[in-house]
Amino acid sequence: MENRERPNVFFIYDDDNHDSERNYLEAISTFHSEHPETEVQLVDKYDEQALVDELNLTEFPALVFQDTGSYYVRASGPTSKEIILHHLRSDYDRYSLHQPNRP
Repeated sequence: MENRERPNVFFIYDDDNHDSERNYLEAISTFHSEHPETEVQLVDKYDEQALVDELNLTEFPALVFQDTGSYYVRASGPTSKEIILHHLRSDYDRYSLHQPNRP
């Protein structure tokens, strides 16, 4: 069976650093307003412990990109809204996160 899933973006949080989480959420909100057809999945690190272990994530929150079974950590820990937006926009352009409304 051919896998035709589109890429996914995950925001993995631990609910410990609210200032950092705010930067990520503001960037995700801005990105979503620019590209409303995209989706960023919010994930509690305790609900996805296997993924956290696989990626060896030690800093939270984290922005993770997934494409065809491979995962890439785009940002983790405290960082700026601008850096997070840069990663989201770059992945959007590079991996066509949008789904065209064409048959």
